[in-house]
Amino acid sequence: MLKNNNSDNKSHESNLAFDDVNRYQLKSSMTSIQHDSDDVAGIEFLCQLQPGILLRIVDCSVSVKKQAVTRRQVATPAHTLVLNFKLAGENIVSLADDNSDAIKAVLKAMQKAKGVDSFVVRERSLWVSYSKDALMAVDEMHNQKKYLLVQLMCDPKVLCKAPFDLQPDQLPHCIASVVNGQEFMMADFTLTDELMQALYILLKSDTSDPYCRAFLQAKTVELMCLALRNVSQQERQQEQSHISEKEREQMSKAGQLLIQNLQAPPTQEALVQTLGIGKSRLKRCFKALYGCSITDYILNARVQQARQLLTQGRLNVTQVAMEVGYEHVGNFTTMFKRQLGITPKAFQLMHTGPDKR
Repeated sequence: MLKNNNSDNKSHESNLAFDDVNRYQLKSSMTSIQHDSDDVAGIEFLCQLQPGILLRIVDCSVSVKKQAVTRRQVATPAHTLVLNFKLAGENIVSLADDNSDAIKAVLKAMQKAKGVDSFVVRERSLWVSYSKDALMAVDEMHNQKKYLLVQLMCDPKVLCKAPFDLQPDQLPHCIASVVNGQEFMMADFTLTDELMQALYILLKSDTSDPYCRAFLQAKTVELMCLALRNVSQQERQQEQSHISEKEREQMSKAGQLLIQNLQAPPTQEALVQTLGIGKSRLKRCFKALYGCSITDYILNARVQQARQLLTQGRLNVTQVAMEVGYEHVGNFTTMFKRQLGITPKAFQLMHTGPDKR
């Protein structure tokens, strides 16, 4: 757990109930809550150093002396995307009675589809959830002593702004669905070794260190990026298992058509007509097999071809821009620099020298 201190820029509270959403209205950039009750003892830490993203850590010991099962209600604010990283303990989450009718209806449909009325959150699990309305859940723990959870909480639209600047089709499907208007979502995944390592490095932080604020801000962004990649990769694996051989052949042809026509690539509507596949299915199968959207696939291919042409040195920057499908060299330069961090002219000079510009 984060090493604590009593600095002036941190507020302190005691035994704030887990169903009290006031904990998310931080009085300072960092808040610690000490828990010392009959069934739960430990520390809860919240901070918002990266604008729009709340980092929350719950590190508690659960008493099992008086009863084998410990239950408590847990509240999540409305319009909040939550990424739950479970590092220790196992708990069962179910819907509390005092939720909106809309949430109850959605959960009932999900429960009917899966044949369960609760969800088990195990160690090394990554749960992603969103609700348009405030959500109240029941957290139930059986015969355990350790509970360690890290959370990232934000409005999903934060991911479409700096420093992430992601388009909806670049996000994992489960998160893109809420950016596009879905009112409730819940999905579970498994933490990768890379993400586990990053989480444990975070937990070793010392908040008394003068560099800790900058470190926690950077770590919040890193954890979000690693989690998004984690979820995207596992979604791809799940999706690939449901792609037929015919669809694989269609996606292979789609990739070929795009590469062969980089100057004027076929639109998604044209691909739908050519391949004989639905548009939504085209987008999902393509992303699952290629690891990116059709738009990003075209962009990546153009960058790769531009790099080759610039390195060869036979064409100037304007000619290269035309070769890869850009009518205006300014748009090409902006795209190239955004992708590689260097202008195409500087890139060419670096690889060919001034005599071949």
